[in-house]
Amino acid sequence: MNQEKRGEYKQQFLNLVGLSDPELDKELSGRQKYCPRSLQPLPFEGISVIHNISREDSNQLGLLGLAESVVSDMSIAGLDRKIAFVSPDSFHATTFDLINRGEHEQQLLDAGFVYEQVRADVEKAALAFMRDCMPISEIITIGGLGISCPQVLKLDLSLSREILNRFQAFRRELHGYLCDKVSGYSSVREQNWDRILNGHITLGYFVNSLQEREVDALLDFLSDFNRRFTPIEFQLTQGEVTRFSDMDHYKAIQGSQ
Repeated sequence: MNQEKRGEYKQQFLNLVGLSDPELDKELSGRQKYCPRSLQPLPFEGISVIHNISREDSNQLGLLGLAESVVSDMSIAGLDRKIAFVSPDSFHATTFDLINRGEHEQQLLDAGFVYEQVRADVEKAALAFMRDCMPISEIITIGGLGISCPQVLKLDLSLSREILNRFQAFRRELHGYLCDKVSGYSSVREQNWDRILNGHITLGYFVNSLQEREVDALLDFLSDFNRRFTPIEFQLTQGEVTRFSDMDHYKAIQGSQ
């Protein structure tokens, strides 16, 4: 991590210091998903297309041990109450977000649609699309530990331009299909949407603000971790249509691939 990027991250974290709980709720999306006091998952229902990683695969890849090490080191650094870590049973790489109640219910209501109906139609259409789409299976690399400042602690996935283009084509085709087949979906995601995939595996969400010494401890840890980290090869597919009730409980819908 270069000094310019470190300074940028540090300032983003420090901007949260002194904010009230309602203000932090707006700045830290993880507070919609995990209680900032108990660090337990909150109801956050929806569906996405996800490459789910089983506990067996996580163990084989070394992700379980890696996650345990990160949690332990964060605790030693005094940061354990600042991050809500996801359950190892829910490790995944999202390839296309579809719809969730927390972000989209009011948005749909304002546009004259009922969330439950749109959600059911999205699930049905996504399943139909996934049954017929060309499968993707690519060997990529877990490149190290990163942050989406100041919200998410994650493992970064390194995708070559060629591989990224394959996933982008899949995402655009699914997006277009949903906009054509599901009334109200364009209220959730506009017709000309084309956001680039940010490949990652979420380890945890920042749910409380950090003091300056805590920010320095976090950034020192990230730099040291990545200096020692050995890249891990990982087989990424287009994934499965997956329901979730919160960020610790995911269930792939049978027949999506």
